[in-house]
Amino acid sequence: MSRHVRLAGQGGRYLAVGIYNVGFTLAVFWLLDTFLGETLGVQAVYWISAGLGIINGFIFQRLVVWRSRGMWRRELAKFAVVNLAVSLINSFLLFLTVTLWGLPAFPSQVGITAVLLIATFIVNRQWVFRATQPSAREEKDR
Repeated sequence: MSRHVRLAGQGGRYLAVGIYNVGFTLAVFWLLDTFLGETLGVQAVYWISAGLGIINGFIFQRLVVWRSRGMWRRELAKFAVVNLAVSLINSFLLFLTVTLWGLPAFPSQVGITAVLLIATFIVNRQWVFRATQPSAREEKDR
């Protein structure tokens, strides 16, 4: 299979899983914000929804997008690092848009998510789920 066909397939699967996971994460964000937002605050709402989205996203990206056969613990650690960095950026942008600028939380989160989506695809493809041959020890641990 050519590199371009493989990349297109990964891109399509990433988009489909990304749409699902963004929907999942935004639904959690909306539910928490709607019912507990005044009690928890926008940052707690964000971090709870982000944590659940990271776990959900890892499972679906590993199985569906990248079809990874690498050592899952290592991939999970890398995935967590990437998503923690993205979440910190997202949290800062929420602070900027909602707290400082007074914009509504949900539309702000939708816009921020759209901007950060492309960068995470590149990092996940090039670093987190990079296709490598597992060592004998990794093969045993999988």
